Amino acid sequence: MAKQKTIKQRAEADEQAKLDFAAQSIIDLFVVEEVPGFLKLAIEAALDRAAELAGVTIWEEEEGYSLRAMADLFAMTGGNFSLRKSDGAELADLLSKILRHPSVPTDLFNVVGEAVNSLNDAIDHDSPEHIEYALRAFERKEKEGQKKSA
Repeated sequence: MAKQKTIKQRAEADEQAKLDFAAQSIIDLFVVEEVPGFLKLAIEAALDRAAELAGVTIWEEEEGYSLRAMADLFAMTGGNFSLRKSDGAELADLLSKILRHPSVPTDLFNVVGEAVNSLNDAIDHDSPEHIEYALRAFERKEKEGQKKSA
């Protein structure tokens, strides 16, 4: 006798089917000639940005958009997901760009470099990820200091 699916298993299967349908619908938009090019570009840009922020690869060189990866992206980004980076990540990107840009005046480079290094002595890279980590560590230390002094 075949094992019956539980209500939870059926609900999960239904949810996956909805995500697969949504992903396929988006993929299908790219092949419909009547969909204006500007709209396809906007959808592509939004998908690329969401995939970047979520750390998901939705484009496969030989296959094009991956239905499974796009459905996974939709599952991860449902609800209150934002295409905007967090303030900390945005600040880290900007600081990293200053430290990497060849045209930044030496004085500005030195000031920003010293400020970033003062956040965390262990930081030895100017990548946005390392800077964001240092900013978060600094913020935690500041909060702990405020709690102790209160």
